[in-house]
Amino acid sequence: ALSNYLTWAADAYRLAEGTGSLVHSSLAFDFTLTALLAPLTVGGRVLILPPGTGPSGLAAALRSHSDLSLLKLTPTHLDALQRFTGGTEWAAGVRTLVLGGEQLHAEGLSALRSLPDLRIFNEYGPTETVVGSTVHRVVTATPDRGRVPIGRAVTGTVVTIRDRRGRPVPVGVPGEIRIGGAGLADGYLGDETATRERFVTDAHGPRPGEIHYRTG
Repeated sequence: ALSNYLTWAADAYRLAEGTGSLVHSSLAFDFTLTALLAPLTVGGRVLILPPGTGPSGLAAALRSHSDLSLLKLTPTHLDALQRFTGGTEWAAGVRTLVLGGEQLHAEGLSALRSLPDLRIFNEYGPTETVVGSTVHRVVTATPDRGRVPIGRAVTGTVVTIRDRRGRPVPVGVPGEIRIGGAGLADGYLGDETATRERFVTDAHGPRPGEIHYRTG
């Protein structure tokens, strides 16, 4: 599952371009695996900042390292960084900015979207589906207000919207996100009950019998 994600991320985020990444978030957070491991798959370098590094330390590291392939932030990290620096100069040496871990609102991206060489992505995925399941690239057509879309499924992953009985719903109808495919975890270690409740056999999709994760 992790191999599928890392292979996809290295290609989608063009990690062969640039020097590598900075890791500033906890190594216990699956969100961190993007910056920690994906650059290594294409020969990039990874600089791990000391635990507890705040906006000032991250800003200083970004200023002193140019041509970074990737920086991954939560929207909260991004807001703190922008408030501390008062601008976007910290992003001058970053090729790809990936936002994840929280709901992303377009208002927080307004200044960054003016940077012509910065690629911005919104990545979504529960821990149970190994880091990222869907991605949306922020482009000119992306609305400048409200929630940023979570996008489309990454390679090897199946994402559908289902009703309470597990049946696919029409476009525009609310439902539960279910995720299957190569990025799926095997379940919860030592908790068979929770595994049975969340990792269910699909009976209504194009591949009956496939295991899907119910996001709730």
